[in-house]
Amino acid sequence: MSTKLTKRGDVYHIAETVRVGKKSVRIRETTGCRDKEAAEIARTKIIAEITEQLLRGEDPGKSKSVPGYATAAADYEEAKRKKEKKALGKQDCNKLVVLGEFFGEKPCDGFEDEDWDEFVEEKLEGAAPGTVRRWFSMFSPPLVRTAEKFKFMLPKFVLPEEGPVRNIHLEPQDRDDLLACYAEHARMPVRMMCYQGARHSEVLRVDWIDVSLARNMTIFRETKNGTDRPVPLHPEVRADLEKIYRGQTSGPVFLTPDGKPYLDRRAASHGDGPDGSGLRTAHATALRRFTIRKLLKQQKTCCRCGCILIEERGQSASAVVELAVVRPSGGREKLADYALSCAGCHDISRAAKINWFRLHDWRHHWASHLAMDGCDAATLMKLGGWKSPKMVQRYVDLNLEHLAKKLAQSQRR
Repeated sequence: MSTKLTKRGDVYHIAETVRVGKKSVRIRETTGCRDKEAAEIARTKIIAEITEQLLRGEDPGKSKSVPGYATAAADYEEAKRKKEKKALGKQDCNKLVVLGEFFGEKPCDGFEDEDWDEFVEEKLEGAAPGTVRRWFSMFSPPLVRTAEKFKFMLPKFVLPEEGPVRNIHLEPQDRDDLLACYAEHARMPVRMMCYQGARHSEVLRVDWIDVSLARNMTIFRETKNGTDRPVPLHPEVRADLEKIYRGQTSGPVFLTPDGKPYLDRRAASHGDGPDGSGLRTAHATALRRFTIRKLLKQQKTCCRCGCILIEERGQSASAVVELAVVRPSGGREKLADYALSCAGCHDISRAAKINWFRLHDWRHHWASHLAMDGCDAATLMKLGGWKSPKMVQRYVDLNLEHLAKKLAQSQRR
């Protein structure tokens, strides 16, 4: 019998194998003890019980009735809904379904770290570190919940390091130029993202019943952290709302070009598929138009044939964006990574999916400018709906001009 008592945090755990004849049982359980002597006593008792069961010909695993992963995942989802009176989002539920189908009814106390590695290799090949960590955040809770209930120890799963912080903001002129590139139906909701720091889904759910021009405020409902967030209206956003306000007391504020409400992206498919909101598509079009205009100021001719480029589409000399610098898998491009070619000699294999400024980056832009304008962390957390200062730091980027100004102000007599 190989014995191993390990310490995780302040608590001792059992990690060993009990053998009786040709039968063996792997034990991965917590003793629940912080004191080593007490942990040894608890370990001895557990080992004795399992040894006795093996001698009687019983299966210790069956006596514990530890559920399989698919069952544990379903129980977790149901417990989450009953406890918080709110079901998991559709994307999270879809992740649990995929995980349940992959692992099936594999007993939760039989997991090894290699099981998670196998899932990542087969289902998440080439995925960015952030994507892998989001999948793990749904893979782990059913196991942890079951381990706490049946008193067994989980292996230490290996996760990739977090990707680089997405620090990005636009200068005022670039901000205005990009906003001007949006289609008319998308410009107002995007301006609310820019000036209020609201998330994509929060903006599309804004209802007139939650807007009060008299009190100069709105309420974002069904936010990511599950709480409603009342915020004052930015002057630019208020001006937009006054343009479309016709005395409505209810109904969605922002409408599609055909006058219908935007679909809730969280309740529909991810992205802009048949059930998507359409705002991401509008953003992609605006960003491509803005990128071409920005690059045309530096690059007047085609990078292949040298002809004079024009902005109008549909002609042989029309400017087309190509990827000039290839980033590692999961990396985000910068504006300088792109080049222009003409439509006549454009290489389709080098066509660029422009992602140097995502739709969600308006939230980074908003937080960075608030910080540079002297907003304290507590106010930022309140306005942005974050629960921890760490999350605020992942969104805030300070430009060199702001840092130089602060440095110059220090240690003055």
